Amino acid sequence: MNMVSLLALGLVIKYNLITGTASRIIGLLVALLCAVAIGWSIWQSKRESKELQEMEKQFEQ
Repeated sequence: MNMVSLLALGLVIKYNLITGTASRIIGLLVALLCAVAIGWSIWQSKRESKELQEMEKQFEQ
């Protein structure tokens, strides 16, 4: 589990879709926002930085 999903856990519990502690629309929006944040964080973690790309070019020469 990554840090973003752990940070989102509080919101997911507060706006639980199953027990309905709040509006169902708010729960769906929170779930969608959390899914987007987790997807973005995974995409960012897979991306190589410019410094790393420059180092790889230097080692290839």
